[in-house]
Amino acid sequence: MALGGRPAERDGDGWFRDWRLITWDPGTSAATVRDERGAGEALSVALAGTARESAVLSTVSFPSYDYQLAVVPLEGAGAPSSWPIASTVSPAFTALEPNRVYNTGDSRFYRTRPSLERTALPRSLADGRSPFAGAADYHTVILK
Repeated sequence: MALGGRPAERDGDGWFRDWRLITWDPGTSAATVRDERGAGEALSVALAGTARESAVLSTVSFPSYDYQLAVVPLEGAGAPSSWPIASTVSPAFTALEPNRVYNTGDSRFYRTRPSLERTALPRSLADGRSPFAGAADYHTVILK
């Protein structure tokens, strides 16, 4: 997966005019553009997290400073989805499977299809702090 853009004329401070998220399949030697945004408006884009099937991007546009959360499928023919969010929560989401994101700010899970909505899970995750690193590590397990 690659994320890149064409720099905007704003002193090279991380704003882009257009950007694309591209996946590469080494088995077929094919690249696929999974998402592209911008259309001339300056953007700042951050990769908030990835999972096997999706990537979560946090974007902010200039000059409006509109923040959005985007979930981009990395496999299949699904279309990307995006939602306006508050600037204070934009970096707090990470990708989970399937079609879920986790918000580290409120310790809750959200569905991403058909819209971004908090799940009805009754409890938040335990803090998961390691006595060695002092940081939380979470892992997803796929159950069949």
